[in-house]
Amino acid sequence: MKNHMVLEPNPVQKLQFNYSSDLYIVFKRLLESYPHQIATEKARKYCLSESPTRFEDAIARMEFLYMNDYLEDLERIIASEKLDKDLSFLYQLLLKRTEKKVTEEDIEELVSISFDHPTLQCLSIFTLIYYNYDINRFIVLDKYIEACDKGIRMINQPLIHYYFKLRYNELLFNHYWKTDNTLLARRYAYKIINTELSMKKSVMVHHNLSLTYVYDDYDSAMEQALFALHLAEENEIKSQVVSLTQRTIPFIAAFHEKAGHIVTPDKVETAHLSLAKKDFQKAREILESLDALTPFQECYLGLATKDRALIKNSKERFIHEYGDLFFARLPDYYLKRI
Repeated sequence: MKNHMVLEPNPVQKLQFNYSSDLYIVFKRLLESYPHQIATEKARKYCLSESPTRFEDAIARMEFLYMNDYLEDLERIIASEKLDKDLSFLYQLLLKRTEKKVTEEDIEELVSISFDHPTLQCLSIFTLIYYNYDINRFIVLDKYIEACDKGIRMINQPLIHYYFKLRYNELLFNHYWKTDNTLLARRYAYKIINTELSMKKSVMVHHNLSLTYVYDDYDSAMEQALFALHLAEENEIKSQVVSLTQRTIPFIAAFHEKAGHIVTPDKVETAHLSLAKKDFQKAREILESLDALTPFQECYLGLATKDRALIKNSKERFIHEYGDLFFARLPDYYLKRI
């Protein structure tokens, strides 16, 4: 599918839309003429050079900048105080997630606020779900699925609809992954991959997709991880290169006891690789030097010391502290190795 076609609404969706933002028209034309990275950068410059004349145009600009990771541009626009206050408020909340830890009070504040515009109503629901995910409440989506579906049906312009569908599919992927419904999670991962224009997001999805295969077999998990690494290196996405090479790829190799010659500067995964090589003393020394153990680290230390209670406790922590039913399966595998 050509890049510009992912923005094209289907016949049913066209009946839903009554407005096309100037950015949608410009971006679609750019995608017809340029590779997506160049088209995206040109659309970014358009956002910064042309002031919106309608509220819908302002929303389209903010969403485009946010979903393409132009967060500094977004901050500057918010600081200019030229935006609608509700629109500015919601994107400030989204930016806040990158700067400080979300609290229960943040969630309560958002729940107490209502918005008149249908797009802002839908965006506020997404933000509320993100905030709950940030404090490891992955089952919260069950409560809001109907509201999300209704909210997306109320969107009146194609560019916002495109990005909100991506948001929704990302939420569904994470929900089903963390609640250990991997087949459904993968379905939504591939929906994202098939329609995503942002290479950074594509890499992140391939990266997380690799982890959904970790219990199934080594080859499937490693193939996805290496493909994510290839994309990250090709597009110079350094944070993902680091995460994949130092943590995820060593994790997959260590879990399947195929450590080989893999090395990493990450202490925890070095300990994990040592476990795969049956060097329990080295793993124990590394893990016992850490101040506070995550459930992963507690699980590894349990295996290193043959302490079944530690491994069982890590499972409880995955469930009750992390709300992560997928990785709560990890201790079960390591209990069998004692």
